[in-house]
Amino acid sequence: MLEIREKHDNPNPRLTANVFSRLTFCWLTNLFWYGSNHQIQAKDLYDTVPNDLSEPLGKELERHWKHQVDNFLKIGKKPSLLIALWKTFGLKYLLQGINLFVLNLVLRILLPLTLGALIRHFHQCSTTTESYAYTLASGIILIILMQVLIERHAFLDQSEIGMRARIACSSLIFRKLTKLSSSLANQSTGGLVINLLSNDVAKFERTSIFLHYIWIMPLQLAAITYLIWMSLISYLRAKVAARTDTRTLLMSELVHGMRVLKMYTWEPLFERLIAQTRKREINIFTVTAYLRGAKLAGHFFTERTTMYFTLLAYVLQGHPISAEKVFAMFQYFNMLQITAANYFPLAVDTAAEVRVSLHRIEKFLLQDEAKSLTDKSAMIKIDSNDAIVMKKVNASWSEKPVTPTLTDLNLVVPRGMLFAVTGPVGSGKSSFTKLILGELRVGTGGELHRAGSLSYASHEPWLFAGTARNNILFGEPYEARRYQRVLEVCALHKDFQQLPSGDKTLLGDRGAGLSGGQKARINLARAVYRNADVYVFDDPMSSLDGQVAESIFKDCINGFLKDKTRILATHSNRHLQEADTIVLLNNGHVEYQGSYNDLKKDEKYLHLIPSNDEIESLPSLEKHEQLQDEEQLKIDDTTLDSKDEDEKAEPKETEEFIAKGKLSKSLYTKYCRAGGSYFVLFLLAIYFLLGQLATSACDYWLAYWVRQEEEQTLNSSDIYGCNPNALQATNNRTNPAKYVITENSRSMTSLYIYSILTLACVVTLVTRNIWFCQRFMKASRNLHDRMLQRLLKAPMQFFDRNPSGRIMNRFFNDINVLDEILPVTMLDGLQVYVFMIGVITQVFLIKWWTIFLMLLMAYLFYRMIVFYLATAQNIKRLEGVAKSPVFSHVDACLSGLSTIRSCSAEKIVVRDFDAHQDHHTSAYYLTLATSRAFGLWIELVLLVFIGLITYSFIFILNGMLQFGIRQSTDVMTQMTNVERVVQFTELEQEGQDREHEGQEIVKPSKNWPTNGDVEFSKVWLRYGKENEPVLKNVNFIVEAGVKVGIVGRTGAGKSSLVSAIFRLTEYEGRILIDGLDTSKIGLTDLRKRISIIPQEPMLFSASLRANLDPFDEHDDAELWSALQSVELNRLFVSLDQSIEPGGGNLSAGQRQLLCLARAVVRQNRIIVLDEATASVDPATDELIQSTIRSKFRDRTVMTIAHRLNTIMDNDKILVMDNGRVVEYDHPFVLLSKIDGCFAKMVQQTGNSTAQYLRDVAEELTHLYSIKKKIKQNIQIS
Repeated sequence: MLEIREKHDNPNPRLTANVFSRLTFCWLTNLFWYGSNHQIQAKDLYDTVPNDLSEPLGKELERHWKHQVDNFLKIGKKPSLLIALWKTFGLKYLLQGINLFVLNLVLRILLPLTLGALIRHFHQCSTTTESYAYTLASGIILIILMQVLIERHAFLDQSEIGMRARIACSSLIFRKLTKLSSSLANQSTGGLVINLLSNDVAKFERTSIFLHYIWIMPLQLAAITYLIWMSLISYLRAKVAARTDTRTLLMSELVHGMRVLKMYTWEPLFERLIAQTRKREINIFTVTAYLRGAKLAGHFFTERTTMYFTLLAYVLQGHPISAEKVFAMFQYFNMLQITAANYFPLAVDTAAEVRVSLHRIEKFLLQDEAKSLTDKSAMIKIDSNDAIVMKKVNASWSEKPVTPTLTDLNLVVPRGMLFAVTGPVGSGKSSFTKLILGELRVGTGGELHRAGSLSYASHEPWLFAGTARNNILFGEPYEARRYQRVLEVCALHKDFQQLPSGDKTLLGDRGAGLSGGQKARINLARAVYRNADVYVFDDPMSSLDGQVAESIFKDCINGFLKDKTRILATHSNRHLQEADTIVLLNNGHVEYQGSYNDLKKDEKYLHLIPSNDEIESLPSLEKHEQLQDEEQLKIDDTTLDSKDEDEKAEPKETEEFIAKGKLSKSLYTKYCRAGGSYFVLFLLAIYFLLGQLATSACDYWLAYWVRQEEEQTLNSSDIYGCNPNALQATNNRTNPAKYVITENSRSMTSLYIYSILTLACVVTLVTRNIWFCQRFMKASRNLHDRMLQRLLKAPMQFFDRNPSGRIMNRFFNDINVLDEILPVTMLDGLQVYVFMIGVITQVFLIKWWTIFLMLLMAYLFYRMIVFYLATAQNIKRLEGVAKSPVFSHVDACLSGLSTIRSCSAEKIVVRDFDAHQDHHTSAYYLTLATSRAFGLWIELVLLVFIGLITYSFIFILNGMLQFGIRQSTDVMTQMTNVERVVQFTELEQEGQDREHEGQEIVKPSKNWPTNGDVEFSKVWLRYGKENEPVLKNVNFIVEAGVKVGIVGRTGAGKSSLVSAIFRLTEYEGRILIDGLDTSKIGLTDLRKRISIIPQEPMLFSASLRANLDPFDEHDDAELWSALQSVELNRLFVSLDQSIEPGGGNLSAGQRQLLCLARAVVRQNRIIVLDEATASVDPATDELIQSTIRSKFRDRTVMTIAHRLNTIMDNDKILVMDNGRVVEYDHPFVLLSKIDGCFAKMVQQTGNSTAQYLRDVAEELTHLYSIKKKIKQNIQIS
C-alpha cells in the first residue's frame, strides 16, 4: 500500500458549533488564538468534515457519470460531465441561489431606497420627523448587517460546493486512471493527468461563487456574453491548457530522468525547450490578464460612465440635477456595477474556463479502459486442467491499428506448468504478458479465457515511495511465515540486513537509493507474495547478477511456486531448458510451441533463441557471501513469531521544507523586482496615483456641479418658496429665454468638463491595469525560469530526497497561482486601496475631525490583520505542502498501472488517493473558512463605526473597505506560493563546495581529452556529510584505449564510480583525465566529453533526430550511419519520426540500442556503460558488444556489467567490494589467482562455463600483449 501521511484525530468544531457560533465563525477563534502564539502544524488542522470526504464524493459522482455512459451505450446520447455534476451537487447549489436572490434583488435594491428617504429628510423642504430619520438609519444598519451575513456565508457555502466538485472530479479522474490501458496511460503521462488535477479541476471553485449571477442578471450584457464565451475566453483557455500539457510533459521527463540528463549535459536543452513552451504559455496568460485587468478597471469606471451617459441624456432634455437624484442614481448604478461589471463578467469568465475544463475531463473519462482482470468474459469456465486458453487472438494496443501487435494466437497454458515465452528483440514478449493481463485489445472473433487470479512482475521494476515491506505487501495482509519465506526465495534477506531500518526502510521515489538488482527483487517479491493461481513474469530477473538469478529461478519460480501456473518471458537459455512448454514469438506471431529439446533440433529456429555458447550472467560476491552464511539466513519459528520487528517504529519520510514565521519583507521586493526595475515600479506607482486622481476629479466635479445646481435652486426657493410649480411658472413669466440660455450655458460647460474627466478616468484606469498585468506576468515567467535554472543545476541528492510530486507541485500548483490568481488579487486590492485613499482624502477635506475615528479604525484593522495572518499564512503553507502527495501518488500510479491492476489493488490506490485529498481538504477548507470569517469580522467592525459617524461616506467604504482588506490579506497568504517558488530559486547548486573553497575553474582545450587516460587517486565519496563513505581510498589507472570491466556485488560501489567520474556527487581525492584534475574544470565541460550508456535509457518526447543529436551538431548522414551501426536504420523511415515519452513506442532493447547510437554519434574518447545490457536479451547484448568493439576500438571504455561474457574480453577487470578496489588486472591474471574474488565468481558459474571463460581470457591475453607493444612503439616513435 502506498504511503499516506500520519493521521491526527482533531474533530472539526464546526460540527458541534451552535447557531450563533456558525453565523459569526466563532468556532474558528481557538484556531486563531493558537495560531497567533504558535506555529501551526499539520496535526493542528481540523479533520475533514464528512460532507467533504473524497471517497463518498468520488463514488457519488462516479455513479452519476456511469449512468451517463450507460445512456450513451443504450440510446447514443453523448455523456455529459456537467449533467453528472448537476445531479451530484445541483440541488444544494440551487438552494444557495435563494440567498443571492435575497441579497441582490431585495436587500441591495432596498438599501438605496431607504438611503434616498433618509437624504430627503435633510432637505430644506422636508416635513418628516427626527424619529422617522432614526428609524431609517437603523433600517440601513440592519440591511447592511443582513447583507454582510448573507454574502459571507453564501460565498463560503458556494466555495465549499466548488471545492467538493473539485474533490469529486479529482477522485473520478484517478479512478479512471486506474482503468486505463497501458498504452493510453503512457500517453496520459504527457502531462494531461497532472494538468487536469492541478489546473482544470481548480476552475470549479471560482465558478461556483459567481455562476448564479448569470441568472440573477440574465438580460444585461447578453451580446457580450456570447462574444466573450464563444470567441475569446474559451479559445484562450483551450490554448493555454494545451501548452500547459506540453510543459507538464517536459517537466515530468526532466524530473524522472535527471540523473541521465545531467550526464548527457542536456540541461541547456531542456531549459530551452521548457522556457520556449513556458513563453508560449505565458503569452496566452498575458492576453487573458490584459482582459482581466481591463475588466477590473471597469469595476471603477463602469458606474461613472453609466452615470455620465444618464446625466448627459437628462441634462440635454433640460432637467436640472440634484443631490437626491444623483446620489440615488449613483447607488443604483453601484449596485448594478457590482452585479453587471463585477460578478456577471466573472461568472461568464469562469464558466467559459470551466466549459473548456469539462470538455477536457470528459475527453479523458471517455478514453477506453483496460479489460478488468475480473471481467466475466475473461473468466469463462474452461477445462479444469487449463489456466489460459487463446483462440484465434489478434491483439493490439490501439483501437484501429495498422497491423495487430500479436496475430493468430492459439495457445493453451496448462495448470501448474512453467510456460516460457522467448524471441528476439521486438518479437512481442512483453505484449504477450500484457495481453494476459487484459492490457491489449482482443480483435473481433478472438477468445481469451483465464481461470483464477493473477499476479504480475514487470520487466522494469515498479516501486513507490514507502517502506520496503509495504512495497512487497501492497495491501495484502502481513503473514510472517509467508513473508519471510518470500524474502528468502527472492534473496532479499542480505539486502534488508544492510538497509538502515531493515524492511522498514523508507525507499525514495521509484526506489531511489536502491541498486537495479534490489529494485528487481523487491518487485518480484511483491508478485510472489500474493497467493494467486497464475503468475506472469515479464523477464524480471534480467537485471540480476547471474548466480542470484539462477538461485531465484530455482528456489522461487521452480521451488516456492512449483505448483502454480507460471508464465515467464525470458531471454535465458537455462530457464528455457527448465520450462515445460516454450512459445517462440517472432514479429508478433507464434513460430514454435513445444519442448526445449524439440526446439533445439529444428535448425530454422536456432537464430531466434539464445545459444548454449551465450554465457548467462555474472555471479555476485553477494551470492558468494550468502552461500557462506547460508545457515544464518534460515528462518526458524522463533524468528517468524517474533513481533519485535513489527513493533519497531517506521522511520518517517523526509518532510517537505515549510517556512515559519512571518513572510519576509524581501519576498515582496523579489516578486516585484522580477517584473521590472525599481524605476519601472516607480512609474507604475505614479500611474496608480494618476488613475486615482482622474477618478477623484471626476467624482469631485460631479459633486461640484450638483452643488452649483442646488445653490441656484435654493436661491430661487428662498424667493418663491418650496412649490416647484410656482417656481417653474415664475421662471417662465419673468424672462424665460434668458433663464434657459443661462442655465443651458452653465450646464453644458459643466457637462463638457465632466466628459473630459470621465474619458481621462477610463483611459488611465485601463492602461494602468494592463501595464500592471504585463509587469507581473513577466515576474511569473522570470521566477519560473529562475526556478528551472536552479533546479537543473541542483545536486542529485536533492532529487533523491524529494519525490517528483513535490517538484511538480512547485512548477504547476504554485506557478498557476502566480499566473492566474495573485496578479489579479493584488491589482484588485491595490486599486481598492488607492480609491479609498481618494475618498477618505475628500472626506477629510470636508470633515477633518473624522481623522481621529479613522486612525482608531485603522489601528483595529491592523491588529485584526496581524491576528489573522499569523494563522492564515501558516495554514496556506500547509495547504501548499499537502498538495504534493497528491501529485506524487498520481505519478507513481501512472508508471505502475499494470502491476496495480494485476494485484487488484485499484481500490487500495483509490483509497490512498482519497486520503491524500482529504488531508489537503482539511487545510484548504480552513483557508476558505478563515478568509470568510475575517471578512465578516471586518464588516462587523465597520458597522460599529457606521453607528458613530456620518452616513455620507461610509456606505461607499463599507463593502469596499472590507473587500480591500480581504484582498490584501489574500495577497499576503498567496505570497506563500511565491515564497515556495523563491525557495527553489535559491537551491544549492552543483560544484558550489569547490567554488567556496576558492578553486579556479580551468577551461580545457577543445579536443580534450585527446588520449582518454583515467586515474583515480585516493578517492573517497559519501552521499551526505552524515553518511558513511561508499568509496574508500579508491586508486587505479585506466590507460587510454583500454577496455575495463567493473564487477562487484550489490552495494560494492560500482555505480558510485560513475557518480564520481561525472561528479554527480562531490568527492575527496583526485580523478584525472589525461592528467587534468576533473574537479578543476566546469561540470558541463567534463560531462559532455564523456559518453554514458545508462541502464535505464533516457528518451524524451521529440523527433528521432532530437533524441540522437539534441544540439543539432551532426548532419543526417552521420545520424543514419550511427543507426545502421546498431541495426536500427530499418526501424525508422525518417529522422523526424516521433518518439513517445520514455520511448514508449520502442522495446527495451531498441531503446538501449538508440542510446548506443547516441554515443556513436558523439564519438567521445571515454565511454561508460552502466549495466547497459542488464535488461536486454543476449542477442541485443551481443550486438551492443560488437558495436563497442568496432566503433570504440581506440576509445577508453569502462563497463559495469552483470554478465561475465560481456566483459571477459576486456583488457582489464576491476573488482569492487565494500567501496574498495580488491582486484585490478587482466582477466587471465585474475583467474590465475585461485583464491581471488574474480576467480571464485567464474568458478561458481559451473565447470563448463568457467572453462569457457578461462579460454576466452587466455586467448585475449596474447592479443592484449601485442596491442600494448604496438601502443608503446607508437609512443616511442
